[in-house]
Amino acid sequence: MFREPEDYRPLASAEDLWVVVPAYNEADIIVGTLCSLAEQTDLEFRAVIVDNGSTDQTRRVVSEWVAVNGDGRFTVIDEPCKGTGSAADTGFRYAIDQGADWIARTDADCIVAPTWTEAVRRAAPTAHMIGGKIRPRTDEGALTLIDRVVLPAAVELARLFGRVRPMNRSAGFLCPDVMCVGNNLAIEANTYVDAGGFPRLAIEELAIPNDRALVNEVRRCTP
Repeated sequence: MFREPEDYRPLASAEDLWVVVPAYNEADIIVGTLCSLAEQTDLEFRAVIVDNGSTDQTRRVVSEWVAVNGDGRFTVIDEPCKGTGSAADTGFRYAIDQGADWIARTDADCIVAPTWTEAVRRAAPTAHMIGGKIRPRTDEGALTLIDRVVLPAAVELARLFGRVRPMNRSAGFLCPDVMCVGNNLAIEANTYVDAGGFPRLAIEELAIPNDRALVNEVRRCTP
């Protein structure tokens, strides 16, 4: 999963790097996500927001924001099939059809760091898939002990455990486990296609989360 591709070439244009944002009923909060993307230190990317059949005003709010602030780099599309995996997969495949070499994903209730796309671009030459850390938001009221300590610690423990536990080659894995949480990951376009993409299933139909399912398939097709 983490090796320098033999055919590496630097990402150069806006079309090379895309960002996908699945959204379902996030009208009250998604503008913060969009603004954080518009304020990146590296603006050489395009973004697609995938409305997943929202029943509130998400589609209208996003469309109005894009019309005023999108600068031609933001697109809104629809995916009526319910499920974050379906929405994300539709967005990823849309980006790939538009010529994306790499696709990053965040969620509609997240604020990405100002250097997020810059970090993706910097890491891309030596990886097939990238996973970043997540932190609880601090702009929505006081954080509980669980938010501040327990959940971040659990994620970090899971990440460390995945790196040190023996690799299950009988399951077809070619590389160690890596923690790639759905709201902060990026993947090479060819690798995404080879891995089959996010499962297009509703949450109740999944045996494991869709981001974990994608990571497992990537581990089966990249050394």
